[in-house]
Amino acid sequence: MKAVVLFFGLAAAVRSVDKSGVLTDTAPMTCPDYAATIEFQQGLVDTCQGRSCRSANAQLRATQGAFNMYCNSASPTPSPSIAPVFSPPAEPCHCMGYGDETPNTLVFGNFNGTSDTEGRLFVGGNAHLETYSVGQALPVDCDQPVLKVAGALDFLTGRVYSGSVEYGSASEIPVSLSDGLTRGCTVTQKDTDFDFAGALTSYQTMSNALCQVADTGIVRTNQLSIEMSYTNQEYEVYSLSCDEFTAAQSISFGGMSDTASVVLNLRGTDCLLNTEVHTEHAERVLFNLCDATSVQIVQSSVRGSLMAPFADITGHGGVIYGQVVAKSMSGETQQNNVICEICTRDIAYAS
Repeated sequence: MKAVVLFFGLAAAVRSVDKSGVLTDTAPMTCPDYAATIEFQQGLVDTCQGRSCRSANAQLRATQGAFNMYCNSASPTPSPSIAPVFSPPAEPCHCMGYGDETPNTLVFGNFNGTSDTEGRLFVGGNAHLETYSVGQALPVDCDQPVLKVAGALDFLTGRVYSGSVEYGSASEIPVSLSDGLTRGCTVTQKDTDFDFAGALTSYQTMSNALCQVADTGIVRTNQLSIEMSYTNQEYEVYSLSCDEFTAAQSISFGGMSDTASVVLNLRGTDCLLNTEVHTEHAERVLFNLCDATSVQIVQSSVRGSLMAPFADITGHGGVIYGQVVAKSMSGETQQNNVICEICTRDIAYAS
């Protein structure tokens, strides 16, 4: 619903258009209203990611300008002709987050790992971890679980850094896990408060929507490498078959700017990721596997996040510089805590 602010005398009347298109008056905005709105929008600016920052900053500047005219102006009656038009505050736009949570790795089924997740690890099924570490790249916050398992947690060896641990059902947890936590952090059995089912539906919908977006750039291929030709747009979308990706020794993004976002739609049900991915902007590269039911990672350095909500991912070495979403996951692939900054909602539903 769009709110239009009109200045009359000592108050700013707010007029709103309801779903039927009827313009109605609501309560006038006062100076404390403006101050509260500025504080809220400043919070959005402080926590925004990627392209959502532009909208959040624009909203803040508009509200601050209205506050200066209406509450700090020498004239108590600003001209209606220069009154700004307000939209509802921009919602945070995350690439690989759901609700208020942004895990490094989000698995909806079971997770069986022997390596590490530098950020937060959320598992909707059971987790079996051996010589595994979690949360090493995060600041200490004992109120923030870094390992959250809805089912059983079998933590044989390894360590959890920076935060607490939550698990849902009877588990095998050695004393060494608690002993290795930062002082004040805990291991707790409790019903999960993360909506894994809702997140799964959200990611499956988003993954399918991204695969419907038309390509914006050109893919150049030869026997050894693949290059995505950047075309100076705010976001770039490319499509490539999993077989083409596997056949190349390396993939790069030519001329990618410091502000561009890139989505690579990998098509195919069985994907083998053994290709080196070269980019200095892993936080703004997303590999979307909307068809895949099986993904193998073999000694590959993947610089970008993986969205594979329909797939079972198996890792045979290698490292992912980004976030991961998967149906299930197992193996030895290292997962570095690089947070995706792309606003996938803007790309998937752009007009």
